[in-house]
Amino acid sequence: QTLLDPSTTLLEYLTTNDKIYAWLVTKDAINVYEMNLGVKGDRPEPFTVASLLEKKVNDFLLPNISNKPRKAADPIMVYVPSDEQKEITQAERERNRRRFSQSVQDFYKDMLSPIEKDIKTKNLIIVPHGVLHKVPFAALSDGTQYMADKYALTILPAASVIEYVVKKRKAAKGTILIMANPKTDYVPLDFAEVEGENISKLFPSREVYTLDKATESIAKSKSSTVNVIHIASHGQFNEKQPLQSGLLLAKDKENDGFLQVHEIFSLDLKNANLVTLSACETALSKIQGGDDLVGLSRGFIYAGTPSLLASLWEVDDKSTSILMESFYKNWLKGMSKPDALREAQLELKKIPQYSHPFYWAPFIMIGDWR
Repeated sequence: QTLLDPSTTLLEYLTTNDKIYAWLVTKDAINVYEMNLGVKGDRPEPFTVASLLEKKVNDFLLPNISNKPRKAADPIMVYVPSDEQKEITQAERERNRRRFSQSVQDFYKDMLSPIEKDIKTKNLIIVPHGVLHKVPFAALSDGTQYMADKYALTILPAASVIEYVVKKRKAAKGTILIMANPKTDYVPLDFAEVEGENISKLFPSREVYTLDKATESIAKSKSSTVNVIHIASHGQFNEKQPLQSGLLLAKDKENDGFLQVHEIFSLDLKNANLVTLSACETALSKIQGGDDLVGLSRGFIYAGTPSLLASLWEVDDKSTSILMESFYKNWLKGMSKPDALREAQLELKKIPQYSHPFYWAPFIMIGDWR
């Protein structure tokens, strides 16, 4: 509470089998809320609050809401349900998008409506719990506005991380390392090189590596010397073995090209102010006992960066390129990182073919809210 500024509110959830609790914390006040999603206490196990909450989250994560993801064919080690890989028709996609819209409104009604009347600031830090770590909060809607229309959102894995990211804050020095479209065994990312080139022009000092030069070895050796790290590559989340999750880079004689979480933990990001993972599912983490997150996001924050921009689901290649360039322009103009992301999301949302939350909502700012 002492580390919050007057323009920022923290919303933390705790999910249990029978109740959902929420704390709304500002510099000078704390409110507590209790929700049960309408479940009666005497219902049998299939109708617990926890099971219903998981179903609600799956309702907006499972639909195939696009058939043009920035995603490679999955390596054998990564578990992905086969029914999520099929190509879908335009009619099916539209039906799924309508279902998505209804689901995020229902979720907003359950999880935000009882609380929002007491949120008085534009800056909102959300600390999810359990399955809520997979929720695209920017896409939750009251039927008129999305959360992204109203708030600059930041996600934290735990409230205790606030002290850590505040200590790790650094001035933006304008040096960037860009790894774009590394040469791998997977489908090339057509717009990743364009994305990297356009972003590099915004920085006075930059190092850009593409194709076979965008190696894991370069990422390891250069990451300690720059202020911003931008990786536009395929990313894979291994839910069964989260420490095996990683980013797909080019291989060389020293490294196999798969930068995994256990390797990210050992990086020295002492100079990093921001790491951007312009890839798929880079924010997903395995929910372990005690709500401990083991994934790419936890790895990079542990390694020293106060802020991480990452994604919750398979993202579209071209729209991601547009959003990323817009984000950096906004941030370099002096906006906070959450504000810069919000403005980029709103700008992308104005483009008709990218107006659906699929294109702009998966990207989340993790860590510092400045």
